[in-house]
Amino acid sequence: MTRPLPALRLALLAAASLFFATASCSKKTDDPAPTTGGLAGTVSPADALATVTATDGGGLTFVARPAAGIGAFALADLKPGTYALSFAPASGYAAPAPRTTTIAAGQTAAADTVFVVGNGTPRGTMTWTKGGIACTATLVGGRVDIDNQIFSLTGHATVGDTTHVVGLTIGNGVGAVRTYSNLLGLAYSPDAASAGYSNTIGGFTTDYSTALRFTSRTTARHGSGNIVVTRYNASAHTLSGTFDFSAINTDDPSNVLTANITNGRFDLRY
Repeated sequence: MTRPLPALRLALLAAASLFFATASCSKKTDDPAPTTGGLAGTVSPADALATVTATDGGGLTFVARPAAGIGAFALADLKPGTYALSFAPASGYAAPAPRTTTIAAGQTAAADTVFVVGNGTPRGTMTWTKGGIACTATLVGGRVDIDNQIFSLTGHATVGDTTHVVGLTIGNGVGAVRTYSNLLGLAYSPDAASAGYSNTIGGFTTDYSTALRFTSRTTARHGSGNIVVTRYNASAHTLSGTFDFSAINTDDPSNVLTANITNGRFDLRY
């Protein structure tokens, strides 16, 4: 009878040891169950909120800042439970109503899209031409309140050493796409509106207006022009339009000096 060689016996033992070692290493250790969750959502418009705060039942707060230009926000490592979400608006926007969400361990709760509307302060662009000089407002202000029939818009632009300011007012507010051609500033007119312009050079300001002005007890002068609302969306709080006008110098007793504004345009959120 032939006995196995010692070398062969050693090789078989080594192979068996390697098999059991590999099997032992391949056995996966069970991961511990998650104990926290998270939430995620989006802001529209993207830069309308400064912060999103989640408050748990014990009063602890967790703050997220939406990504600039994107509006996405998220919070992680939240203990399971019900959280109150509150929102701090960016400048020019109104705070959305608070809401609640429930966090479950191992899951990310959807805060969905948080829609934010403006607080009536216009934000956007405003451009015009004065005497061949193109002006782009670096500061846009005013007030838009559809419910209370208020529309006023002011744009400030600096070109060289001159500050140009254009102001537009619609007496009965904005309620539709339409043309306002009565720029006399008469409140009783259904299309009542007015426009003004001023320039400041070296600290001296000259004002112009389209509004009706009496030059004597029996005579009056006024400017002329149009404010045209070309796009209006009440639910999205957006407003666009064009304007052009010829305004009279309010400091000139003869009211013969004029300022002509052309190629005016505004695109706003409010």
